[in-house]
This record gives sequence, C-alpha cells and structure tokens, in this order.
Amino acid sequence: MKKLLAISTFAFFALLLTPKQALADVRCESQYGGGQVCVTTGQLQVNKKVCDPDKGSCDPTSAGFSDRLIDNLGLSSRRFTPGDNITFRIEVKNVGSTTINNVSVTDTLPAHLELVSGDLSFNIGSLGAGQVVSRDIVAKVVSADKFTVGSVACEVNTATVTGDGVPSDSNTAQICMSKEAVLPKAGPENWYALPLLSLFAAATGLAVRRTRLSK
Repeated sequence: MKKLLAISTFAFFALLLTPKQALADVRCESQYGGGQVCVTTGQLQVNKKVCDPDKGSCDPTSAGFSDRLIDNLGLSSRRFTPGDNITFRIEVKNVGSTTINNVSVTDTLPAHLELVSGDLSFNIGSLGAGQVVSRDIVAKVVSADKFTVGSVACEVNTATVTGDGVPSDSNTAQICMSKEAVLPKAGPENWYALPLLSLFAAATGLAVRRTRLSK
C-alpha cells in the first residue's frame, strides 16, 4: 500500500512539473535595425504588421496585400508625411489546444497618428484552438503643426490581446514620419548659381566679341 501511494505521489508531482508545451509558442520578427528577434509567447498570440507602400497598394482588398505587410519600417524605409494614410494589420492566434473565451484586443496609436478607419478596441469572443482572426486599421499622419519633436519622428503602434485564463500578449510595428516631404538632392548644393554663371559667361563672351569687332 505504501509503495502504491509513493508511486501515485511521484506521478502527481511529475505531471505538475511537466512543461505545458501546448500552451506556449515562439514569435519571430525582423527588426528595423537588421536581424531577427524571437520571443516566447503564451497560448494567445498577437502579431502587428504595417503595409509598405513602396511595394504596392496598401488597400487591404487589393491583390497581394498580405505580401506587402512587414514587421517594421525604419529610417531607411518610407518616411510618411502629414496627411499620409498608414495601414496596419492585427493578427490574433490561439496557438494552444483549447478554446479561449472573452478574447479582446486594444490598439494604441502613437502621438502623431489619428484613426481613419477600423476599431482600436474590439472583442473577438471565443477563439478556438489554432484559429486566427485578423483586423485592419488605417491611420493618418497628423498635420505638420502638431509635430512636437524634430522634423522626423519614429514611433510604434502597439496591439495588446487578452483572454480568460491565459497571459496577455503585445506586439508593435514601427513607422517613421517626417514633418516635411523628403526630396532627393539633384545636382550640386549650389544649383541656383548655375543659371547666373551661364548668363555671366554669355555676357562676357558677347563683350569680347564686340571689342574685337570695334578694332
């Protein structure tokens, strides 16, 4: 009897100490500075991405839209300017083996973005094992007079998901904004002096010709 009790006790504690692999997952994403970072998440996972307009249309209904979604847009990528629309996608996934109830999502826009369409807070309800739900949000860069930092601001949009009986999860997508449109440099910095130099050269040549004719 004592031997049976000892075996039962050992089995009970072994079960408690066994890692619950089904309740965890790993999320990896590319960083705007280069490289990739992977983090361990719980059973409920949220992934935030932003559309890169340099790759094509950021209309969620357009063909290939999901291929234009990336984790972050850095300084070397598109810099949005006042009035530009930016499209984000929030993807929520149950990576576990049981249904999660009362799943809710909250999205927090950075200081220089204002909502155009979509919901910043929404309730998914119950999310079954392996189920994925995605929502799109469109935001607009505020007017130039509302920029309180320098001419360029890099900020993150954060999405957080919660559910009954599971840890919450958060994820971000970075974008960079410029107070004024960034135009590529064309020619030398003193380009405005070129027309004046041309006029001066023409006038000098004409004066020399007149002098020679007068002789």
